[in-house]
Amino acid sequence: MRVFITGVDGLTGGNLAWYFKDRVARVLGISRTHPVAIPDVETPALNVQNYNRVRQCLTQFKPEVIIHTISAVHYGHDPADQERSWRSNVLSTRVILDAARDLHARVVLISIEAEDSPFNEEVPIVGDPENWYVSDRTEAERMVMDHPESLVLRTRLFGWNVGDVECFPEWLLRNLFNKETVFCFTERVFSAIYVLDFAELLGRCLRQGVTGFFRVIGNDDLSNYSFGQELARIFGLDPAFIQPRIVRLPLPANAACLPTDGQPTLLNEIGGGQVPTVREGLAAFFRDWRDGFPNRLKECAKVAAPVCILPQRDVIPYGCQLIDADDMEAVTKVLHSWSLTQGPTIDHFEKDVAQTVHARYAVAVNSGTAALHIACLACGVGPGDEVITSPITFAASANCAVYCGAVPLFVDIDPQTYNMDPDALEQKITARTRAVIPVHFAGQSCDMKRIHDIVRKKEIEFGRKITLIEDACHALGSCYLGTPVGDGRFSDMTIFSFHPVKHITTGEGGMVVTNDMALEKKLKILRSHGISKNFDATNHGPWYYEQVALGFNYRMTDLQCALGISQLKKLNWFRDRRRKIVQRYNEAFSGLSWGIPPYEAPQSEANFHLYVLRCDFVHLEMSRIELMGALKDRGILTQVHYIPVFSHPYYRERFPVDETAFPHTWNYYETCLSLPLFPGMSDAEVETVIREVCALAKTKKPNR
Repeated sequence: MRVFITGVDGLTGGNLAWYFKDRVARVLGISRTHPVAIPDVETPALNVQNYNRVRQCLTQFKPEVIIHTISAVHYGHDPADQERSWRSNVLSTRVILDAARDLHARVVLISIEAEDSPFNEEVPIVGDPENWYVSDRTEAERMVMDHPESLVLRTRLFGWNVGDVECFPEWLLRNLFNKETVFCFTERVFSAIYVLDFAELLGRCLRQGVTGFFRVIGNDDLSNYSFGQELARIFGLDPAFIQPRIVRLPLPANAACLPTDGQPTLLNEIGGGQVPTVREGLAAFFRDWRDGFPNRLKECAKVAAPVCILPQRDVIPYGCQLIDADDMEAVTKVLHSWSLTQGPTIDHFEKDVAQTVHARYAVAVNSGTAALHIACLACGVGPGDEVITSPITFAASANCAVYCGAVPLFVDIDPQTYNMDPDALEQKITARTRAVIPVHFAGQSCDMKRIHDIVRKKEIEFGRKITLIEDACHALGSCYLGTPVGDGRFSDMTIFSFHPVKHITTGEGGMVVTNDMALEKKLKILRSHGISKNFDATNHGPWYYEQVALGFNYRMTDLQCALGISQLKKLNWFRDRRRKIVQRYNEAFSGLSWGIPPYEAPQSEANFHLYVLRCDFVHLEMSRIELMGALKDRGILTQVHYIPVFSHPYYRERFPVDETAFPHTWNYYETCLSLPLFPGMSDAEVETVIREVCALAKTKKPNR
């Protein structure tokens, strides 16, 4: 049997592909958003919404079964979601059916009944309303049912996901392992089926030729809270971190394998048996975890290296972007559309970034500097306030305070991580402190839990809110205490930058992410001239808007966002490549008598933006200028990150400090040198840098 499966980068499609690859002759899997590489599964690059490409693929592969998965349940009421939902669910289904019209293949649609992405249920909610996904899912189901010999299974699933996106139990486990308290509903029934148990049911359906429409839902009486407690116990973790929350909402009826219109149940159709219970699924979930299945599955997201299409370089820069054919195609697609700015691609990019870093909201702007500026404005930074940050950073981390009329203050750095020293921060906070901006230097997270605790203690002491804004312009893709930088556990907002030397690029660009809806609304108003269109069109007319604040034109274009969406799909590969280069550098430079490789704290997993080698230039008998010049002569470009911000003429004149109070800052600055580090570096280029740096150390002063 030849099986064609869509959505293999997601929970349903990825697990189905893994299940069937050892049980049928051939499996071909198509990703929806992120490329994957599943062993023994063909995974060509293919847009399932492109009829010609899908038709060509199906004609060549000649599948006997087509399994189409739709599960884009994150679409809501926002009109910007309507087209995305329609394309993802209705258009993709229509393309599949049209492309398979004369191939005599059985079509199976797997549609998902599910909650939105899991967040802490301590947050207030309202009832689940009808959204775009619900109506589009129904339309897709109707179209498939009109296809001869088709099967539609509507279900709820849980399991181990491909890549970094977490399903509900994975999210619970992360918090349990980190000893973080979460709140789960006591009245909402968890009726999902373990996805590999569902795959077994589907396999029986295919073998027995079952057709029709069925709901395949677990029949357990576990609430979300009880499920969390059971999960903790089976993994040997403390169930006390799962706390109950009561919510008065209409609850869905539980029903296993319910048919429609009086049809027989699915279990009758496949010869009896029972739908596996949630507890049985949890046991299988744990067994697969113990056997290492999640790691094997998540490795599938680590795809082959993207191929850079940029011209060959004559030198090795300290950093640069990697652009491939997918990036070019994404931008070209927008150029062929009517929306070059303020279009749907912006919302798409924002949601992708928010999902990547486990934040609720994201606001795209045209630079990291703009993101810092509106973040300060949104939290009320103004004249008379103080904003505390690190001196080892780009000037924008302090300039954002000055833009708002506030006074920037600096604290010394930790001598190992080069990040803000929490002890120094504690001494610096005063009754005038409005915001603290820790900078995750070179991609390594600050000690945010400690900083958070210090700031909250000072809030109580001074009786005022102190906003925590993470400057993560170096840290997209980094993790702290096991979760992505940007998830907002220890801060109010997080800033990212998409400059060409950063982890992904949009040319120029930035993003603010937050879990606070009120902040998100302020940020969106500030980025677009302070204009609000949130008015009743029946009273004011469709043209009506009001300027409610003094905002700015900080908008990002659809062209930039299209590039960002494409780049974000490669973030995992970019991160892994950077870390491999850092590992090779560390091996080569760890024995240097004059150089110290970067330190990585145990609670951090850095997506290294920079590789800073600390150099004893006196021992080397070569100044930094001489070393940089000698490396440049050999085609290797280096840089210094950074000149202490307080030492710039502007700051010395307007915001002078006692520079002797920053011994670690000065010691770092006088010894730092950034070597080339970017994902497009070849192994040969890495070895060239190592060879030339070590050779210069042996020759001492170069003859220039």
